Amino acid sequence: MIYAAAARRPRPFATDTPFLRYACSVGFYYNPGTPDGGGAPPGGWKETLLIIWTVLRILALPLALLFGALVGLIGLFFLFSFNTLLGFAVIGAGVAALIGRGIWEARHPPEFP
Repeated sequence: MIYAAAARRPRPFATDTPFLRYACSVGFYYNPGTPDGGGAPPGGWKETLLIIWTVLRILALPLALLFGALVGLIGLFFLFSFNTLLGFAVIGAGVAALIGRGIWEARHPPEFP
């Protein structure tokens, strides 16, 4: 009886299974056994840090403006919760600065060549 059960067990490395027929036809994904021809060597830690530095340098100003606006809104919320007049004073100062910048730009137009 033990011999009959052993005969019915599938062979572990059978070449006629559908999986192995598929794997042989797509050898690129399952390592065909031949070298890929070399190519460029993989990048090291210097290249990785250079890419990170470049991305952070590009995103520094937009992220600073975003976080600055967020901190300003949170600060304005706390000012309004502390004293309503302080909150309105900060909003009034921002409006006054915007109006002052507009007046300054109107008096000093850009010079085109």
